[in-house]
Amino acid sequence: VVIKYTDKFNQFLNEIENDSLLNSWQVLDKYLSAFVEISNSKIKICLCGTLGGEFLTLPRELQVEVKKFFDINLSFLEKILKKGFKNSEFYLSDSPKSIANKIFASLEGGLIIARSKNSTDHYFAIIKTIKSSLKQPKQL
Repeated sequence: VVIKYTDKFNQFLNEIENDSLLNSWQVLDKYLSAFVEISNSKIKICLCGTLGGEFLTLPRELQVEVKKFFDINLSFLEKILKKGFKNSEFYLSDSPKSIANKIFASLEGGLIIARSKNSTDHYFAIIKTIKSSLKQPKQL
């Protein structure tokens, strides 16, 4: 199940990353929309995010797949951030790797909170914060 989940998500990431009609903001929006969709689902949780919380108790083969899922997402985000910065679409206040880690942790953690509160209200605030952090600060 985890392999299938990871492969399906990886396929989605490859499709949006390689869509030449999308700019970096549009790619990021599609990525974030996938997490919003999860937050609006009945279970409100990412399979690998849940398993990640129990990582040390998982069998080795499951640990490998969960790590793969995390690595795929972090690599994807880092590439999109670099591309967006290079194309002057994104403002980066830190390294792409660091920002990718912050975004992914916010999304996964936000799903856990949404599930525990049975509400997605704060999830949209997370998305808004992620997007605003990538915009050039306004000059005073």
